[in-house]
Amino acid sequence: NFDASKLNTDGAYKDVNGVRIKRSSFKDGSAGVEEFVAAVIESFAVVAKQKVEESGQNWDLLSTPVKRAIVSAGWNIGEGHFASTDMKAAYTEMSKEKPNQAALHKAFLSVVTFANGGAATSLARRRAEEWNAIAGEVGGTKIERVTADNSGTNTVMQYYDSNDNLLFKKQTNRSSSKFENTNVTQRLNSQGTWYEVPNPEPKKP
Repeated sequence: NFDASKLNTDGAYKDVNGVRIKRSSFKDGSAGVEEFVAAVIESFAVVAKQKVEESGQNWDLLSTPVKRAIVSAGWNIGEGHFASTDMKAAYTEMSKEKPNQAALHKAFLSVVTFANGGAATSLARRRAEEWNAIAGEVGGTKIERVTADNSGTNTVMQYYDSNDNLLFKKQTNRSSSKFENTNVTQRLNSQGTWYEVPNPEPKKP
């Protein structure tokens, strides 16, 4: 339901791979906004392909959902994520018949912090969505709950499956006092929609 007419994007731009993509380079109106966004995403995809192939893997052999998840993570976190140690390890694992899930979790689920703030389950949820889009492709398990543990000095983000088995946890370097969400838990409902759970989370009957 995005209405481009309500947002002035005339001066918008995005630097990707050393190239500045300007909104002003595209036609006026909503069609131009769509072309600008598509160009930015395609530029991220080009960088992703370069980094995957520099790691010795074949981008073209990856499934469409996996490519989308890689591009989405890099677009949200920053293009430097494509060349990170964790992502390079993930590229190698995804080429295997039975990928190491711990390595994939580390690559796709770790970044859940704001630049100048605390950790956030809203970002953990985005990471979970990216993971869930490829879980079936890489022999993994879907995430249906993310919870922040703020009992210590720094926030620990935890990811669980539908049976409340812990799949992965991330010890962040962000102070628990700067936690960014009102509630500490978000769950995925049967309709595929995430929702915040009031504190404390009600016990199952």
